[in-house]
Amino acid sequence: MAASGASVLTSAIINIVTVLICFFVFAFLRKWQKAKAFYDSKRVTPAVKVKPHAIPDSLFGWMKAVVCYSEPDVIRQSGLDTAVYIRLLDFGFELFLYLSVWCLAAVLPTNITDREVDHLMSLNSVNGTDSAAGNTTDTNSTSTPVEYKFSEFDKLSLSNVEKGSHRMWVHIATVYFVTIITCWLLYRYTRHAVLLRVMFIANGGGGGATTTVLVTDVPAVAELTAAGLKERNAADKAEAKAKAEVDKAAKQAKKEAKKGGKASKGGKDSKGKEEEGTSKSSSEDVEEGPHAVAEGVESEEVVLREKPPAAVEGTLSKLRKRAGLKTEAYDVNERTLSPLECARDALADGMSPQDLVENEFGCVYGDDVAGARVVADTGEVDPLVAEYDKLRQALDDYVDEVRYKAANGLPTDRKTTFVLLPSLGPWGKAKYGGGLLKKVDALEFWTSRLAWLEAEITQKAAPRARKVAWPSAFVTFKRMMTAAAAATALHHHDETSWVVRPAPPPAELIWGNLGMTKPMRTSRAIGMTVLFWLMALFFMIPVGAIQGLIDVPKLASIPGLGAFVSNVVVKKLLEAIVPGLVLKIFLALVPTILAAMAKAGGAVSTGEVDLSVVSRFFIFQVIVVFFGSVVAGSFFSQAKQWIEDPGSVISILGTSIPQTSTFFITFLWVLTGTASIGFLRVVGLVLLWLFTWLAGGPKVRERLVTEQYTSCGTSVVGHTMVILLGIVYCCINPI
Repeated sequence: MAASGASVLTSAIINIVTVLICFFVFAFLRKWQKAKAFYDSKRVTPAVKVKPHAIPDSLFGWMKAVVCYSEPDVIRQSGLDTAVYIRLLDFGFELFLYLSVWCLAAVLPTNITDREVDHLMSLNSVNGTDSAAGNTTDTNSTSTPVEYKFSEFDKLSLSNVEKGSHRMWVHIATVYFVTIITCWLLYRYTRHAVLLRVMFIANGGGGGATTTVLVTDVPAVAELTAAGLKERNAADKAEAKAKAEVDKAAKQAKKEAKKGGKASKGGKDSKGKEEEGTSKSSSEDVEEGPHAVAEGVESEEVVLREKPPAAVEGTLSKLRKRAGLKTEAYDVNERTLSPLECARDALADGMSPQDLVENEFGCVYGDDVAGARVVADTGEVDPLVAEYDKLRQALDDYVDEVRYKAANGLPTDRKTTFVLLPSLGPWGKAKYGGGLLKKVDALEFWTSRLAWLEAEITQKAAPRARKVAWPSAFVTFKRMMTAAAAATALHHHDETSWVVRPAPPPAELIWGNLGMTKPMRTSRAIGMTVLFWLMALFFMIPVGAIQGLIDVPKLASIPGLGAFVSNVVVKKLLEAIVPGLVLKIFLALVPTILAAMAKAGGAVSTGEVDLSVVSRFFIFQVIVVFFGSVVAGSFFSQAKQWIEDPGSVISILGTSIPQTSTFFITFLWVLTGTASIGFLRVVGLVLLWLFTWLAGGPKVRERLVTEQYTSCGTSVVGHTMVILLGIVYCCINPI
């Protein structure tokens, strides 16, 4: 874990050079015509209404324009999240400006002027061990010597302060100073961020999501959904059975017609009458089957959607009764106190789920309710819609390509495509026959498949989607103030029913999770939380082991590696770059895993998923990076002493933890270098060039530029980890 000052300097030089190279590459690429649309996509995208200000084309002219960008312009052109992100960077800059002045003036001289590291290293000389292998002292235990690996760089840290020295008062005062400054700045910046959000919402203009709330856990609707699903499945089975009977009868009739081709005319007439009767009988049976089911569905649909006035009025009186219960004598088992029983009564009286939601909120908010819409189960239609959108996009791109080539006098070839026949179902088998993969005419395939998909979507979406409602709804109000009050208030004393929250934008909704109830969502969230902690704990084992094993003296003791790792250049790279880079690689896949866990846990929007990823990724890094590298790294480097003398734990940690500051310094340098490389978005730029070269028409190229997405979630976690490590270690090693 210990690294020399030369190793830290090597890491600093490498990463500073990396940052400067990325800086100059970006300054060049943003001026290059082929990359200008990539780095300035908002200015060339027609759909963006508010364009960013023009930035000078000079090599370094963009720096002043970016630094001088006002906060209102940032909010208007990039949104509130960007402004808050910039405030986070300002917070870190201002915080460490204050802490650097204090720590460099007070803590650093206090650490340098003591001699504890020299004392421990002199004991090593007395014991006859090599300083490269370690330093040994018996000050922590009378029986077990403790090995410490020190370098000249450790004289800058708390390790150089003698045990029981009065110099520790400077460190105690520093802890209080750092705490007070951090809390004061946190209050200032948090208050500013909250006020920014209030002003942003107040000036949002209203309408849309600002006047709409999402209501989940609508009571009794899940039971109705289960009944509707059962009935829909029965209808599907009856329809499939009837279709099979029709196909069977048709095949039988065709077979008998072939066999009777040489019979007499009278026999033919008799046979024809017989077949006619059979076909008629079969047709009547088929008509009776699905038709009866369809009539049943329709009749129940009418019962579900139509409201008998008397029944509805009686239900409303029941719903209002719970506000007028007598306080002198009451029954805690009163049905009107249970939202589930009230909803069951309302639905039994003929009220639809949508009317149930409207009446529930109408009783509380009166005429401010503009309307409600219950979320339906569209799982049967969603795959068809996704395929329709994909094929429609391909058709539009091909038409755009043909128009572009025709306008420029370029030859146009008839396009073909390969189709996977099993994925097309019965339609593909009937149209293209059997097989696995087939090459077909693209235009003919797209048009015919789109027509079939449109008919299927129309058939499956209308009657049965209303039959299967999910326990979630969107309620729109006439005033934004009412929507804000509804979204922040406890609507019902039973917190498992009528859960109200602000409505996410439609593009951010995870529609499949709206069918979950709160008990289901809670149980999933608990399971994902347990899985998260298990992942964090087990993840810390290999990380801690690697941090303990990546040590030059230990690697030099391995046969065959001694000469290689003892090389000056290799040694400095191993000490300066490899530990932090290994940790960075280990953490690369964690955000993707956390996002999948958040979706499986029942998150209803991508915004909720992003928040979960940011918070959990920060906790994960605190456990793995901070505690894993500090505690586990100290354990693996002093494993022998921990095992032989467990009572020396506190003394060992008190001396070895300050040594980890060198690792975190190199780790922060690695974060700086990788962040600069990520800022260039080289992978996205290369992919844009590749797909633009393959694109056939201008619409495809425009879509490639406009559909760029940059996630700042992991960047926020990286910044907060830098702040955490800086706050902790500025009291130990100001460098």
